[in-house]
Amino acid sequence: MRALIVRFFQLESHGATLEREITGGITTFLAMSYIIFVQPGVLSQAGMDFRSVLAATCLAVKLATGRWRECPALTYVFAALFVVQFLIL
Repeated sequence: MRALIVRFFQLESHGATLEREITGGITTFLAMSYIIFVQPGVLSQAGMDFRSVLAATCLAVKLATGRWRECPALTYVFAALFVVQFLIL
């Protein structure tokens, strides 16, 4: 199974390992899960509707992760935008 995954995703040709990819996936999942709830909580204290911000944050995360294959840097751009928005407000 391991060899099939490595071959299917061409990990070796990209200089990656299965362990590194799994660690990166778990880290990204945890970071996105964290920001989905922290962002609306902070912005709701600034007067914004919690559910609206939650929906907008989920949509932005979906768009960022859904387009990852086409443009891998897009995920980093969205993460940076969340940080900037958090710092400004």
